[in-house]
Amino acid sequence: MADHRTLTREQVLRWREHWSESDRNLISQHLDRLSAGSFYEPQSQAYVGCKQANDPNVVMYVNPGYLEFRKDTSPPGLDEGVTWIELSTFVARGDGTFLLESEQVCPKCSMMLPLSGVCDCDE
Repeated sequence: MADHRTLTREQVLRWREHWSESDRNLISQHLDRLSAGSFYEPQSQAYVGCKQANDPNVVMYVNPGYLEFRKDTSPPGLDEGVTWIELSTFVARGDGTFLLESEQVCPKCSMMLPLSGVCDCDE
């Protein structure tokens, strides 16, 4: 992971100014539940990756409008196959889908760009 910025827990909880206090509490609860203590933001600034101290894999992603979990770290009570929880800033599109990417493609790797417009393909 060449181009990323390390964050503190407090920076994660303040990552988006439009989050409600309930959003911040929900994020904090899941960070505690997963014992997440290592956080990074990629070059694209599209999400925050959250890791446990002894696990090199991401256990949860904090996105501007939702939390996404690894299948084995999803909280109990989610429907089968669902690995994410909406925050108050979640934006659904008019056609019933939701917007996760900018719908533009990176000219270098052909992946959908995040809303920031910056691709992580150089990482």
